[in-house]
Amino acid sequence: MTFSFLFGVPLFAPSIAIRLIDPAGRLSQARHGWIGLGVFVALTLAALAVDGLGICLVMVSPIYLVASIVSAMATGGIMRDRSTLQMQALIALPLLLLPVEGAMLPPVQSVSEETSIVIAAPPERVWKQLVEVRDIAPAEQVTTFAQDIVGIPKPVDARLVGRGVGAVRHVRWGRGINFEERVTEWQPNHRLAWRFAFHPGSFGTAIDDHIDPDSDYLKVDAGTYTLQPVAGGTKLSLRTDYLLATRLNWYCIAWGRLLIGDFHRNVLHVIRERSERRALASAAPLA
Repeated sequence: MTFSFLFGVPLFAPSIAIRLIDPAGRLSQARHGWIGLGVFVALTLAALAVDGLGICLVMVSPIYLVASIVSAMATGGIMRDRSTLQMQALIALPLLLLPVEGAMLPPVQSVSEETSIVIAAPPERVWKQLVEVRDIAPAEQVTTFAQDIVGIPKPVDARLVGRGVGAVRHVRWGRGINFEERVTEWQPNHRLAWRFAFHPGSFGTAIDDHIDPDSDYLKVDAGTYTLQPVAGGTKLSLRTDYLLATRLNWYCIAWGRLLIGDFHRNVLHVIRERSERRALASAAPLA
């Protein structure tokens, strides 16, 4: 996530395309914009052919789309004005950014994403369903952008070994993803907290190689369930804490809010459905 990468490629490629397609600069600004769109489509198709670029491609697409069109239109305008110096500056801009970025350390930012849901069941029943979430069937899960469109695997199973602080939840997602959640706080019916523990091969090839949850630029650190009694049931909140160190933290945080939020909503939905189903079963009169 660098300026030179995110903005350099979509600035550089359309400029070259305009120079090749319309060297005299006779086409309209709108036509140049369409050429920029065509370059974006070509770059997208090329990226799709590269293994492990799925999620990254989705994340950079909005920037690439806008930058490609703007760059193509700007290049066309510069060519119509016959300004060679401006053209050279536009093409050289990405290269000029490289040494500047290389000398700067990205800011480190602590981020928390929290999602809540109200469940028509008492806290003790909800607690039993969240401590372990075993054998999650596809039919129990909701449709989300992150998992059904972007392609992030869905949760499959979470099993607890031990009880109390120091216990370990072994978590599995689809496509072979597996990692641990090591319990740091245990307050039955009130609060469960943990730290994530990843190991080599936790994500295999199921997630982009460029997205490592335990790296210098992204560290998914901790999670917390909080249960609060409310009228008619329990308010259950799920929070994920992570550290981010990129030059575009604001942009990555926006994507984190969407992707992590979708994961939260899916898991909370499963817990709510199971808790409410158990509550109804226990309240049913004996035949």
